[in-house]
Amino acid sequence: MNGRRSHPRLAPASPWEGTLRVLREVAITGRRASGLTALSHQPGVVGERMTLDLGGGGLMATVGVTIESSRPMVVDGELRHELQLKFVGTEGDR
Repeated sequence: MNGRRSHPRLAPASPWEGTLRVLREVAITGRRASGLTALSHQPGVVGERMTLDLGGGGLMATVGVTIESSRPMVVDGELRHELQLKFVGTEGDR
């Protein structure tokens, strides 16, 4: 019977391409020559490339980073994830 849940409702003729942007807030806790250290509520995926929007003192900067490591830690009695981020070029730099 058509129209049932098992019946396909949408079948694109050619594959679609797109970008998914998931925003999450992190706190920058340290800086080193090759990158930053950040605290997040969610774990990071090693090797994942991200765009980091930094703001403070009325200024904004956008930098490309890659997650080098992600480890759980307890901060003020709550679970957080410490992310080691390495600077990389952004899509607009290519």
